[in-house]
Amino acid sequence: MLTVDHNISQSTIHGLGVFSNEKIAAGQLVWTFSPVVDREVPIEQLLKMPDHVLRMFARHAWYVKERGTFVIGLDGDYFMNHSDEPNLTDDGEHMYAARDIEVGDELTCDYSTVTVVEFDPNKGHAHAEDIREFYTKIFQQDAHQRVNAEVGMLAPISKLAQLQMRSCA
Repeated sequence: MLTVDHNISQSTIHGLGVFSNEKIAAGQLVWTFSPVVDREVPIEQLLKMPDHVLRMFARHAWYVKERGTFVIGLDGDYFMNHSDEPNLTDDGEHMYAARDIEVGDELTCDYSTVTVVEFDPNKGHAHAEDIREFYTKIFQQDAHQRVNAEVGMLAPISKLAQLQMRSCA
């Protein structure tokens, strides 16, 4: 949820953009996750959606790899554009003004930091031939990594159990 007054208008970067209606001081909180305004969708639910919905999420949502979910905002952040020199910084849970922002300035972020799936800084946009296949691949790769991480967390418990069993014998 954007925490500052804003409007949506034509962007010189791409299509529509989100613009500040107020002065924003460097370091000021500009965005924070709000379950009321921002929707978090598990990738397995997203895979049940039609292709046009998958394309919308690839373009307008960001991927939270640790949770295997996509977050899409229902306010102006939906229209936030990428910049190689963004005026917002992202720490994963919040966005702050990287510098003073004037009324009328377009709010921008670095898509590679917020993991917008369709963005590839080397190619502009990475379009999958088959968007469903693309999401399925992400889901399978990340599911494999999550399982490996969970097994890795269980290894110390398993060793402790083996030691306890030996001491009981």
